[in-house]
Parts: sequence; C-alpha cells; structure tokens
Amino acid sequence: MKKQRTFGMYVLLIAVLTLACRTLMDEPEPPEEYYPEGYQPVLLEEWPIDGDIQADLDLLPEDFKASVGENYNRKQRLQKAQREKDD
Repeated sequence: MKKQRTFGMYVLLIAVLTLACRTLMDEPEPPEEYYPEGYQPVLLEEWPIDGDIQADLDLLPEDFKASVGENYNRKQRLQKAQREKDD
C-alpha cells in the first residue's frame, strides 16, 4: 500500500511540475520585470550566425581574455589530474 501511495505522489509531483514548466514557457515574464531599470537588452529569437564568433584579440577587454584563459587552464588541470588518476 505504501509503495502505491509513494508512486502516486511521484506521478502527481511530475504532473504539477510539467504543468508549471509549460506555463512558464508559454507565458514568460516580461523582461522589464526582471531587468534593472534602464537596462533593456535586445533579446534574440534566433542566433544570427551559423559558425563560430571570431574577434581580434586586441579588441577584447583584458578581463574577458583573463577569464577565458583561466577557464581553459582550469579545464586543462582537471583533465590532467583525471588522466593521472586513471593511469
């Protein structure tokens, strides 16, 4: 009996979550309600290009270049540690 109740609760929970997700997707919050006052970015419905974005490194801000390099270096360290662990 307890297993049936538990299963039923899961089914009910999944149904409620599915309905909530559909509602959120069908009726998204208006951007002016969650962006700060004075900040209204243009929301893209489709990505404007099919390939990679390329930019001259000299045009990129230093903090952006540092963060990209930091993420790359972290990924390399983690992959190296995983290889060493596997060996």
